[in-house]
Amino acid sequence: MIAFVYALPEESRGLVGALADRARIGCSRDFLGRLGDREVVVLHTGMGVARARERFARLRNEHGKIRCVISAGYAGGLDPSLASGALLLGENYSDPRLLGIARQTLGNRCRVGALATSKAMLETCAAKAEVAKQTGALAVEMETAAIAEICREANLPLLSVRVISDTAGEELAVPFSVCFDSVRERPRTAALLGFLLAHPSRIPGFTRFVLTVSRAQRVLTAALLELAGAV
Repeated sequence: MIAFVYALPEESRGLVGALADRARIGCSRDFLGRLGDREVVVLHTGMGVARARERFARLRNEHGKIRCVISAGYAGGLDPSLASGALLLGENYSDPRLLGIARQTLGNRCRVGALATSKAMLETCAAKAEVAKQTGALAVEMETAAIAEICREANLPLLSVRVISDTAGEELAVPFSVCFDSVRERPRTAALLGFLLAHPSRIPGFTRFVLTVSRAQRVLTAALLELAGAV
């Protein structure tokens, strides 16, 4: 069984929709299904290192048939050459054999390099530049370090696949805490609408971001479907 591990269901929607024989696991947001002849499980850890460590450790124990893990989702660009929608294989977190398969499968459609894991959302260009300077990473997200630690302990091969949702030169049009409740793990629709009504100049930027993320999800899903048949 291949485990696809995301932070949030918003990131996994495309892959979940592609599952054959899809079945929800209990009352959770997780699913079992098939991609071609591969049995897969789609797991969600929530955002952040601490939450990812706790949830993934529990979920891994509940699904003992897992033979490899693909950690996937969005990432913020740190390298200015990475455009929105660009695919990145996190070399520092990935099993060498799986990384080789992914490079061969995706070819020049992906970049390979270091991925940084941050404890907080990076919303400004200055914050991204500081993490880039400290780590030398090409992109940043918030969960993979915890997932990689558990995979090492369990001797499970891991492949890290991320798609760029916002570039090094982009600041979030709406503060993340305004549009998403990270404790309840759900959008804050009323707060978002209130913010945009109070700051109408942010509407074009937010609209562009929503469209960019939607395209990025399609790119990521297409890549993961290819990788599911190759690993």
